[in-house]
Amino acid sequence: MVDLSAKNFSEKLEEVEFSRIFNDPALDWFPEELEASEKALDLENPSLNPWLVQAQEGEKQLLLVDGYRRMRCLKAAGFDASQKLECRIIPAEFPKKAILLFRLQSLPSSKRETLSGYGCIRILQHFQEAGMKVQEMSERVLPLFGEPPSVHRANRMLQLGNRLASEKVPESLKKMSVQDLMPLLRFSSDDLPALMELAEKMKMGGNKWKTMLQLVDEICRIRNIKARAFLEEQDCRSLLENHDLQGPVLYRQFKQLLDRQRNPELSQLREQFERLSKGLKLPQGVQMENDDFFEKEELLLKIKASSSKELLSQLERLRDCLDQSEMEAIFRMLQG
Repeated sequence: MVDLSAKNFSEKLEEVEFSRIFNDPALDWFPEELEASEKALDLENPSLNPWLVQAQEGEKQLLLVDGYRRMRCLKAAGFDASQKLECRIIPAEFPKKAILLFRLQSLPSSKRETLSGYGCIRILQHFQEAGMKVQEMSERVLPLFGEPPSVHRANRMLQLGNRLASEKVPESLKKMSVQDLMPLLRFSSDDLPALMELAEKMKMGGNKWKTMLQLVDEICRIRNIKARAFLEEQDCRSLLENHDLQGPVLYRQFKQLLDRQRNPELSQLREQFERLSKGLKLPQGVQMENDDFFEKEELLLKIKASSSKELLSQLERLRDCLDQSEMEAIFRMLQG
């Protein structure tokens, strides 16, 4: 592929009517708008930074290569389409993949770092659509995303992009890293709509999202069912359709449901331990803990006291609790 650099096109500025410049979604990578100060500067002097465009073979139209946020700003402000802007024009002979690579290479590293995993995947798809081979993407594009060169990685990113192309991807997923999105490849395309709904309702971050997907995947493998079928079950629907549950509360309750589904016996032991512990009515400042997986036949008591007198008082009150039947039941449960 012929590389495109500033030396390959004229440094001479040309005045071009705004109406002649058209946009291409394949080059529009940053959906956020300009800051208020940037908007004011852009409207005051639209050509302060010359626009970068590419000529089109046999056409008067010019492809916008860089400046998509500025273009949206001017259009939103009702900018006069007949007004002329100073532009640097890339010759028409350069192929689309050269334009894409030049645009990516021209971004400051700080700007490339703001690209989300979803954004990187979409850009990689545009390179594929422009005719770039996966091997070349691995060597030339992935490092610009901060990824090590890897044909396998590039293929998986493209595979995931193709699956997500027909889905309404929630904003929470669009902000995640490539690493956080990759677990979606464990599931079939038929499962994706239900998983997109789950992400939309939960609005969780990357680590919680990966934990959630891992639990769903394990449950589906244990029960030999599809994720879509599992998420349509009544227990799941009653939580996901409860409009009173949002954010962390919904996540916590749904994760508890998944834990019960994955290991029902352990879940029953935990619920039984919690019920018996509450029945003891331990003194304030005393906590009872156990091995979370019930592998040890022992309990841990934590007593909060600020003096020997207070400690003695706590122990006296604790004596009455230890004689209760709930305590015997707890030890029987620990001993299996």
